[in-house]
Amino acid sequence: MNTKSDQPDLLSDLSDLDFMRNLLADLHDDLDGKVSQLHLLSDLSGKMGKRGTMIFGGPAAHLAWVEARDCFVHGNFVATVLLCQGMVEQLFAAYLHAGLLMDEIPERIQFRKTLHLC
Repeated sequence: MNTKSDQPDLLSDLSDLDFMRNLLADLHDDLDGKVSQLHLLSDLSGKMGKRGTMIFGGPAAHLAWVEARDCFVHGNFVATVLLCQGMVEQLFAAYLHAGLLMDEIPERIQFRKTLHLC
């Protein structure tokens, strides 16, 4: 019977210490770029007022905003755009629902129809 020591790790031959070294090097690289991205987000948040702004759309819109900020800081710009598109869709749907323009929001609605209703 095979034991854990008999089988090599299929995913990586790095030890935990090697993995930690690579992770720390990745976090350290482009530190200036990440700091500048954080400054941009800080300026944007400052424009929202001292207490911030309410994000319509519930937890889905809020989580999309949080993840979009993280992706922006770490340079994952395609993910940032996709998350912001998802957040905008949630915001539009919430505005339609709050404005009583739609009694019930369907599970799947085309973005073009949402824009038309807004």
